[in-house]
Amino acid sequence: MKKKKQTRQVKRANNVFLDLGFPPHEAAVMLLRCELAEALRKWMDREAISQVEAAKRLGVVQPASPGSRATRLKSFLWTTSLACAQRPVSQSP
Repeated sequence: MKKKKQTRQVKRANNVFLDLGFPPHEAAVMLLRCELAEALRKWMDREAISQVEAAKRLGVVQPASPGSRATRLKSFLWTTSLACAQRPVSQSP
């Protein structure tokens, strides 16, 4: 007869970074960055635009970073999210 594995349910937060043990203020910022990066990526895919075109439309400078496409996209999304976060809400690109 096989033994059943015991499983334990753990109550999770709605933020994976909290689950990983990050302090609440850091976890909130990290989650926000991920959500913004994902929204920017989806927008770029939906509009079928390049990072260069996205930077122009958003009024930010595309960072020049060597490396793979994924590395460049990560850098672009991070820089863009920072630039957008610093722009006053009433200001449009």
